[in-house]
Amino acid sequence: MPDANPSTTPTVSGPGAPARCEIQVSVDVAILSIRDGALRVLLVQRTQEPYAGHWALPGGLMEVEETPEDAARRQLTAKTGLDASEQRFHLEQLATYATPGRDPRARVVSIAHLAFVPNVDDGMGDARWWSVDELLEDPEAPQLAFDHREIVTDARERVRAKIEYTTLAAQFVDEPFTIAELRAVYGAVWGICPTAPNSPAPCCRPRTSSNRNRAAPPGHPVRRSTAAAPPR
Repeated sequence: MPDANPSTTPTVSGPGAPARCEIQVSVDVAILSIRDGALRVLLVQRTQEPYAGHWALPGGLMEVEETPEDAARRQLTAKTGLDASEQRFHLEQLATYATPGRDPRARVVSIAHLAFVPNVDDGMGDARWWSVDELLEDPEAPQLAFDHREIVTDARERVRAKIEYTTLAAQFVDEPFTIAELRAVYGAVWGICPTAPNSPAPCCRPRTSSNRNRAAPPGHPVRRSTAAAPPR
């Protein structure tokens, strides 16, 4: 969400034309990681009004010559100090948020993005990792700025859906990784603790006709190409 104060001055294009409000376009980034066995999101604490002191997703206004993805990577680096290059982690568009009044200063439309990273260093200034489940389900959790709680909710649902039919789980771990590490990712995302390494994890849905990973027992390193479905 931008820290600048966008203008809300209406403009008129011709005689008798209705007044139009200038619309600003911003980006917000929900960057997720598995840390200490939980799905976590990286937040920054706002220092300016509105919502001074509240926690928020890193983000800000797009520049004229930027694509949404370029703006998201720039803002992520600027607000958290993380290396947001394409080689570092995956980034995708999540949704557009345009409810009038979402920013009390102006009419701001946000193109939210979703990023997935393995465990990264903590040297990120004032940024802090928060448990997604606690933020969304604990009534005593801090209230997020703007509509960022809605964005985090949608981000969790996107991850829970994609992890069932893509190799997304492998984005949360460094290569080479083990079946046990991959199982822990599914447990953290779905909010169910995995079972012992030699028995099926309750968080993993049964598969019908795949023999992927059979040659890789628990604790044996595997590669991303073998991690397209929940491990047995």
